[in-house]
Amino acid sequence: RYPAYKHHWSDTRLPVVLEVTPYSLDQLDPATNVILASYYYKDIEGIGTMRDYTDGFVIVCGGFGRLHLFASQHVDEIKRKIVESAQTNLSVMIKVLKETVPLDEFLVQRFGRFSGDEHITSVSEFTVHKISSRHSDPQRRTLCLSDTCLLERDPQTYNICTLRPLSDIFALVRDNTNPQLFTVQYLNGQMRSYMATDRDSLLASLLDGVRASGNRDVHVKMSPIARGKRLGPLNLPVDEEVETTHVKFLQQPPGGRPFAEVLERFNANIPYSGLHYSVTQD
Repeated sequence: RYPAYKHHWSDTRLPVVLEVTPYSLDQLDPATNVILASYYYKDIEGIGTMRDYTDGFVIVCGGFGRLHLFASQHVDEIKRKIVESAQTNLSVMIKVLKETVPLDEFLVQRFGRFSGDEHITSVSEFTVHKISSRHSDPQRRTLCLSDTCLLERDPQTYNICTLRPLSDIFALVRDNTNPQLFTVQYLNGQMRSYMATDRDSLLASLLDGVRASGNRDVHVKMSPIARGKRLGPLNLPVDEEVETTHVKFLQQPPGGRPFAEVLERFNANIPYSGLHYSVTQD
């Protein structure tokens, strides 16, 4: 574990603790040791050194070149440990970028290939309260929908807190008991929960926006997908045998299983847009 600072979206330096684990770089709260964020080696595209930021280094990850800036006196040791751990435990080769990154370039390119105005200009905006383990109380946010991304902005400064591409959204979960609560479930398994007074109109706009961006498998559910019932990761379609088996189980449930469970397993494995390998005889 190494004491460090994280360059926050509000342009402040937050004290954090960085821990190099066998599969990720974890960002911990120094007071409670609670994990605030994990940067998985499989998602890290590279590590760079800052040019004009003392002891600074950037983690490039997220699949679209998202930059995260940290500063630590142990910068060289941290980078070496990350590369070693990824190679030893996962056989993942993490690139260490030769060129240093100037701070002004980081500020302009921090959202990778979604840094351009066309990706961060809002089509519609909603006032929400975000529920997060980082904060004891729900945090007020402006949830913004652009042509390609879902953004969270700070209502007071309009700074971008987070950005996620619409293509990464797996499902929208409309809570069955709380009329204001909804959750966005992403392809990597992460979930983000919000509360909004106009939840249903927000979900309708979000659903339209995500589908318009080309993600036609997104849908509204009443509960998050049970990961144990899906035979594969969310970001890849299941293979033909799994699909065919689940179709047959609808006709003849195995071992006296209730039809509700068979249906849940079917919905967990088959995309919303329909069967991938459908054959007429099935």
